Amino acid sequence: MAERIDIAEVRKVEEIFMSSISNFTQAMKELTGFDDETSKEKVKTAEKREDFAQDRDKTSEPFRMPQMEPRIRPQMEILVPEFNQEAGTVISSSMVITGNIEGADQVKANGCIFGDLNTTSSVIVNGKIIGDVATESLAVSGSIKGAVKVSLDARIEHAAVIVGDIKSANLQTKGKVKGNLEIKNVVDITESAVVVGNIDTGELNSERGCVINGNVTTRNTRSFTFDEEQLFSIGE
Repeated sequence: MAERIDIAEVRKVEEIFMSSISNFTQAMKELTGFDDETSKEKVKTAEKREDFAQDRDKTSEPFRMPQMEPRIRPQMEILVPEFNQEAGTVISSSMVITGNIEGADQVKANGCIFGDLNTTSSVIVNGKIIGDVATESLAVSGSIKGAVKVSLDARIEHAAVIVGDIKSANLQTKGKVKGNLEIKNVVDITESAVVVGNIDTGELNSERGCVINGNVTTRNTRSFTFDEEQLFSIGE
Protein backbone atom coordinates (compact mmCIF):
# COMPACT_ATOMS: atom_id res chain seq x y z
CA MET A 1 0.00 0.00 0.00
CA ALA A 2 1.51 3.34 -1.05
CA GLU A 3 2.42 5.87 1.65
CA ARG A 4 0.26 9.00 1.64
CA ILE A 5 2.12 12.28 0.94
CA ASP A 6 1.18 15.25 3.09
CA ILE A 7 1.06 18.31 0.77
CA ALA A 8 1.24 20.73 3.65
CA GLU A 9 4.46 19.20 4.92
CA VAL A 10 6.01 19.41 1.43
CA ARG A 11 5.16 23.09 1.09
CA LYS A 12 6.57 23.77 4.54
CA VAL A 13 9.85 22.11 3.56
CA GLU A 14 9.97 24.12 0.31
CA GLU A 15 9.44 27.38 2.20
CA ILE A 16 12.24 26.52 4.62
CA PHE A 17 14.58 25.62 1.69
CA MET A 18 13.82 28.80 -0.26
CA SER A 19 14.25 30.91 2.85
CA SER A 20 17.67 29.33 3.39
CA ILE A 21 18.71 30.13 -0.18
CA SER A 22 17.51 33.73 0.18
CA ASN A 23 19.38 34.18 3.46
CA PHE A 24 22.53 32.65 1.92
CA THR A 25 22.31 34.95 -1.12
CA GLN A 26 21.84 38.02 1.06
CA ALA A 27 24.78 37.03 3.21
CA MET A 28 27.01 36.62 0.14
CA LYS A 29 25.96 40.04 -1.16
CA GLU A 30 26.81 41.66 2.16
CA LEU A 31 30.12 39.82 2.34
CA THR A 32 31.33 40.44 -1.24
CA GLY A 33 29.46 43.63 -2.11
CA PHE A 34 28.16 41.86 -5.21
CA ASP A 35 24.87 43.11 -6.59
CA ASP A 36 23.41 42.11 -9.93
CA GLU A 37 21.95 45.55 -10.69
CA THR A 38 25.03 47.41 -9.52
CA SER A 39 27.30 45.09 -11.50
CA LYS A 40 25.29 45.67 -14.64
CA GLU A 41 25.61 49.44 -14.18
CA LYS A 42 29.35 49.11 -13.62
CA VAL A 43 29.73 47.06 -16.78
CA LYS A 44 27.76 49.64 -18.78
CA THR A 45 29.89 52.48 -17.37
CA ALA A 46 33.12 50.64 -18.22
CA GLU A 47 31.91 50.01 -21.75
CA LYS A 48 31.05 53.69 -22.17
CA ARG A 49 34.51 54.72 -20.94
CA GLU A 50 36.18 52.30 -23.33
CA ASP A 51 34.13 53.59 -26.26
CA PHE A 52 34.99 57.18 -25.30
CA ALA A 53 38.70 56.38 -25.10
CA GLN A 54 38.61 54.73 -28.53
CA ASP A 55 36.80 57.71 -30.09
CA ARG A 56 39.28 60.11 -28.47
CA ASP A 57 42.27 58.17 -29.79
CA LYS A 58 40.80 58.28 -33.28
CA THR A 59 40.22 62.04 -33.28
CA SER A 60 43.17 63.36 -31.26
CA GLU A 61 46.69 63.81 -32.60
CA PRO A 62 49.42 61.65 -31.04
CA PHE A 63 51.60 63.52 -28.54
CA ARG A 64 54.97 64.57 -29.88
CA MET A 65 57.79 66.07 -27.86
CA PRO A 66 58.45 69.58 -29.19
CA GLN A 67 61.79 69.96 -30.89
CA MET A 68 64.04 72.60 -29.34
CA GLU A 69 65.73 74.95 -31.72
CA PRO A 70 69.52 74.86 -31.38
CA ARG A 71 70.82 77.95 -29.69
CA ILE A 72 73.32 79.78 -31.83
CA ARG A 73 75.52 82.10 -29.83
CA PRO A 74 76.63 85.12 -31.84
CA GLN A 75 80.37 85.47 -32.17
CA MET A 76 81.93 88.35 -30.35
CA GLU A 77 83.20 91.05 -32.67
CA ILE A 78 86.82 91.98 -32.01
CA LEU A 79 87.92 95.07 -33.87
CA VAL A 80 91.47 94.78 -35.17
CA PRO A 81 92.23 97.29 -37.96
CA GLU A 82 93.41 95.89 -41.27
CA PHE A 83 97.09 96.28 -41.84
CA ASN A 84 98.11 99.27 -43.96
CA GLN A 85 100.99 98.21 -46.20
CA GLU A 86 102.01 101.81 -46.94
CA ALA A 87 101.95 103.21 -43.40
CA GLY A 88 102.82 100.06 -41.46
CA THR A 89 106.04 98.23 -40.64
CA VAL A 90 106.47 94.66 -41.86
CA ILE A 91 108.95 92.30 -40.27
CA SER A 92 109.28 89.55 -42.83
CA SER A 93 109.38 85.88 -41.95
CA SER A 94 113.11 85.70 -42.66
CA MET A 95 114.01 88.58 -40.31
CA VAL A 96 115.25 88.20 -36.72
CA ILE A 97 115.35 91.37 -34.63
CA THR A 98 117.16 91.52 -31.31
CA GLY A 99 116.24 94.59 -29.34
CA ASN A 100 113.23 96.66 -28.38
CA ILE A 101 110.92 98.26 -30.94
CA GLU A 102 108.99 101.43 -30.12
CA GLY A 103 106.90 103.63 -32.42
CA ALA A 104 103.47 104.78 -33.56
CA ASP A 105 103.07 102.68 -36.71
CA GLN A 106 101.24 99.46 -37.28
CA VAL A 107 103.51 96.43 -36.95
CA LYS A 108 103.08 93.14 -38.74
CA ALA A 109 105.53 90.68 -37.24
CA ASN A 110 105.97 87.65 -39.48
CA GLY A 111 109.53 86.98 -38.26
CA CYS A 112 111.13 86.78 -34.81
CA ILE A 113 111.57 89.58 -32.28
CA PHE A 114 113.73 89.11 -29.20
CA GLY A 115 112.74 92.20 -27.28
CA ASP A 116 109.80 94.35 -26.27
CA LEU A 117 107.37 95.78 -28.81
CA ASN A 118 105.59 99.01 -27.95
CA THR A 119 103.37 100.93 -30.38
CA THR A 120 100.33 103.17 -30.14
CA SER A 121 98.80 101.48 -33.19
CA SER A 122 97.84 97.88 -33.89
CA VAL A 123 100.02 94.78 -33.94
CA ILE A 124 99.59 91.59 -35.96
CA VAL A 125 101.76 88.69 -34.86
CA ASN A 126 102.18 85.80 -37.29
CA GLY A 127 105.70 84.96 -36.15
CA LYS A 128 107.31 84.89 -32.70
CA ILE A 129 107.92 87.53 -30.05
CA ILE A 130 109.90 86.89 -26.89
CA GLY A 131 109.31 90.03 -24.91
CA ASP A 132 106.53 92.28 -23.64
CA VAL A 133 103.98 93.71 -26.07
CA ALA A 134 102.06 96.96 -25.55
CA THR A 135 99.67 98.13 -28.28
CA GLU A 136 96.29 99.61 -29.08
CA SER A 137 94.84 96.44 -30.66
CA LEU A 138 96.29 92.98 -31.20
CA ALA A 139 95.75 89.95 -33.43
CA VAL A 140 97.88 86.85 -32.82
CA SER A 141 98.17 83.72 -34.91
CA GLY A 142 101.80 83.09 -33.93
CA SER A 143 103.31 83.05 -30.43
CA ILE A 144 104.23 85.52 -27.69
CA LYS A 145 106.23 84.88 -24.53
CA GLY A 146 105.87 87.92 -22.33
CA ALA A 147 103.34 90.28 -20.76
CA VAL A 148 100.70 91.65 -23.15
CA LYS A 149 98.94 94.97 -22.63
CA VAL A 150 96.24 96.07 -25.10
CA SER A 151 94.23 99.27 -24.67
CA LEU A 152 91.35 98.11 -26.91
CA ASP A 153 90.67 94.66 -28.38
CA ALA A 154 92.79 91.52 -28.60
CA ARG A 155 92.13 88.42 -30.73
CA ILE A 156 93.98 85.13 -30.33
CA GLU A 157 93.53 82.70 -33.21
CA HIS A 158 93.38 78.87 -33.17
CA ALA A 159 97.09 78.23 -33.73
CA ALA A 160 98.27 80.99 -31.40
CA VAL A 161 100.13 80.45 -28.11
CA ILE A 162 100.71 83.13 -25.48
CA VAL A 163 102.73 82.56 -22.33
CA GLY A 164 102.28 85.60 -20.12
CA ASP A 165 99.66 87.75 -18.45
CA ILE A 166 97.21 89.65 -20.67
CA LYS A 167 95.51 92.96 -19.92
CA SER A 168 92.94 94.22 -22.40
CA ALA A 169 89.59 95.95 -22.76
CA ASN A 170 88.13 92.98 -24.65
CA LEU A 171 89.59 89.60 -25.52
CA GLN A 172 88.59 86.70 -27.74
CA THR A 173 90.73 83.59 -27.60
CA LYS A 174 90.55 80.51 -29.78
CA GLY A 175 94.10 79.41 -28.99
CA LYS A 176 96.19 78.61 -25.92
CA VAL A 177 97.06 81.01 -23.13
CA LYS A 178 99.17 80.35 -20.04
CA GLY A 179 98.87 83.37 -17.81
CA ASN A 180 96.38 85.48 -15.91
CA LEU A 181 93.74 87.44 -17.84
CA GLU A 182 92.66 90.87 -16.63
CA ILE A 183 89.93 91.99 -19.05
CA LYS A 184 88.03 95.20 -18.43
CA ASN A 185 84.85 94.40 -20.36
CA VAL A 186 84.30 90.99 -22.02
CA VAL A 187 86.39 87.87 -22.50
CA ASP A 188 85.15 85.37 -25.07
CA ILE A 189 86.57 81.84 -24.83
CA THR A 190 85.65 79.59 -27.74
CA GLU A 191 85.40 75.80 -27.78
CA SER A 192 88.96 75.30 -29.07
CA ALA A 193 90.60 77.54 -26.46
CA VAL A 194 92.76 76.55 -23.48
CA VAL A 195 93.36 79.02 -20.65
CA VAL A 196 95.67 78.11 -17.77
CA GLY A 197 95.49 80.97 -15.30
CA ASN A 198 93.08 83.14 -13.37
CA ILE A 199 90.48 85.25 -15.17
CA ASP A 200 89.33 88.63 -13.88
CA THR A 201 86.75 90.20 -16.18
CA GLY A 202 83.59 92.21 -16.40
CA GLU A 203 81.77 89.49 -18.32
CA LEU A 204 82.69 85.95 -19.38
CA ASN A 205 81.42 84.11 -22.46
CA SER A 206 82.61 80.52 -22.79
CA GLU A 207 81.69 77.77 -25.23
CA ARG A 208 81.25 74.11 -24.44
CA GLY A 209 84.53 72.27 -24.98
CA CYS A 210 86.89 75.03 -23.87
CA VAL A 211 89.40 74.37 -21.08
CA ILE A 212 89.83 76.78 -18.16
CA ASN A 213 92.25 75.90 -15.38
CA GLY A 214 92.11 78.69 -12.83
CA ASN A 215 89.84 80.92 -10.82
CA VAL A 216 87.22 83.08 -12.56
CA THR A 217 85.98 86.38 -11.13
CA THR A 218 83.48 88.72 -12.74
CA ARG A 219 82.84 92.31 -11.68
CA ASN A 220 79.20 91.73 -10.76
CA THR A 221 80.07 88.83 -8.46
CA ARG A 222 82.84 90.80 -6.79
CA SER A 223 80.41 93.49 -5.61
CA PHE A 224 77.84 90.97 -4.35
CA THR A 225 77.71 90.25 -0.61
CA PHE A 226 76.18 87.22 1.11
CA ASP A 227 74.12 87.86 4.22
CA GLU A 228 74.53 84.42 5.74
CA GLU A 229 72.34 85.12 8.74
CA GLN A 230 69.45 86.12 6.49
CA LEU A 231 70.00 83.31 3.97
CA PHE A 232 70.09 80.52 6.55
CA SER A 233 67.60 81.81 9.14
CA ILE A 234 64.70 79.66 7.91
CA GLY A 235 61.67 79.71 10.18
CA GLU A 236 63.54 81.08 13.15
